[in-house]
Amino acid sequence: MQCLTFLAVSFILIRFRKVVLETHNHAEQYSASKIYFKGDTVVSNQNPLKDIKINSSNLYREESITDLQAGTIKQMIPVTVDGSNDESRTNIFVGVTQLMSANGPLPIQCELPGTTLAEAIVSFPAEINKAVEKLIEEAKRMQREAATRIVVPGQEQRGKIIT
Repeated sequence: MQCLTFLAVSFILIRFRKVVLETHNHAEQYSASKIYFKGDTVVSNQNPLKDIKINSSNLYREESITDLQAGTIKQMIPVTVDGSNDESRTNIFVGVTQLMSANGPLPIQCELPGTTLAEAIVSFPAEINKAVEKLIEEAKRMQREAATRIVVPGQEQRGKIIT
């Protein structure tokens, strides 16, 4: 199972939160995959909500199940427009937990295989560990890319990462 995009976006937001740019007006702004930061606030010159619509044929009701220790399993129950259960589609289970980092809690989220809550509970540890391993590999890849960047003298320095 693939981890949800939320994991990648959360990592990018946390990783680039400490980016400081030296610009002429000393504004702190950094562009990463069309995400713009000003201080700790995410801003954008695009309006992604302009054409937002709810897909009425893909509705789910979310129920949270937690042990108050390791994490939460979200059960996504398919529903119809009138709110009744849609028996033609299967439930989706999502595992959610947090890791503590030097910059605060890092959310980890991934889809859990299975058609019942019992199956989701059994698969939770292995799937969360896969998500963490994927996150670590992505962080290492980003570090390698940053370390191999070619710096050309005379080019304007766009910013520097504070660690």
